[in-house]
Amino acid sequence: MVINDIKITRSIIEEYYAFTRDFLDCDVVIVGGGPAGMTAAYYTAQQGLRTVVLESRLSPGGGMWGGGMFFNQIVFQPEAGEILQELGISYTANREGYLVVPSYRAVASLILAADRAGARILNGITAEDIMVRENRVCGVVINWTAAVKLGMHVDPLCIGGKVVIDATGHDAGIVRTYLDKSGGSLPEDEEERIRTSSMWAAKGEEMVVEYTRFITEGLIACGMSVSSLFNTPRMGPIFGGMLFSGRKAAELALDYIRKVKA
Repeated sequence: MVINDIKITRSIIEEYYAFTRDFLDCDVVIVGGGPAGMTAAYYTAQQGLRTVVLESRLSPGGGMWGGGMFFNQIVFQPEAGEILQELGISYTANREGYLVVPSYRAVASLILAADRAGARILNGITAEDIMVRENRVCGVVINWTAAVKLGMHVDPLCIGGKVVIDATGHDAGIVRTYLDKSGGSLPEDEEERIRTSSMWAAKGEEMVVEYTRFITEGLIACGMSVSSLFNTPRMGPIFGGMLFSGRKAAELALDYIRKVKA
C-alpha cells in the first residue's frame, strides 16, 4: 500500500464526522473525563444510554495520572474492589488493607471500559456554556479548548442531552455557570455540613458520594465538582469516592431519563 497524505487527512475528517454526528443529541452529556466522569460514562453507556464525554485536555484521566505527589500509585478502599473488577482495573491488595493500582493502568483501563461500553469521548473540547429550556438544563455549548485558551472569538457549537453531568473537578464549571446565569443557589440540607476543605480522607470520601446529586432539573454534580461546591474535606490520593460518585451519578441519570421517557 502506498501511503497517501490526502487520504490520511480525508480518513480523519470523515471518521471524526461519523464518530460525532449521532451523538450531538444525547441522553447523557458528561463534562470532564476524570475518574468520576469516566465511571459515570461507563455505567450510563452500559445501560444503553447515548453518552458523550467532553474532556478539555488532550488526555482524559483527571487527577489520577499524578498518583500521590507524582508517585504514580493510587489507592482505593477495599469496598471499591467490586467496581474496579467491573471496570477491568486489576489491583494489588497491600499489607495496609488498601487496593493499590499504578495510575497509568487505572486511567487506561477506565477509558477503555467507557469506550467499550459505547460512550463517545471527545478530547480537546471545552464546554464553555450551558443550554437551558423551560428551566431545565438540556445541553452544553462547546468550543475547541485551544480557541478558548487563546481567547479567539470563534462562534461555538452545541451538544444536547437529557441530562448533563458536571464532572469538571475543582472548577465545577458547569454548575457554577448555571448558578451565575440563574441567580440560584445550592440546595440546602437540614443537617449540618462540615464546612472545611482540610485533609480528612474518610469523611471526604463519604461526603463526595453523599452530595452527588441533581443541582437543578437536568444537571447533576459528581466527583470533585461536589467537593468544590459543598466544600467537603479533601481526600488526597484515594479514589474510591470518585468511582462511587460516578456510579451514583449514572444511577440518578438513568432514573431521571426513564421517568422522562415514561
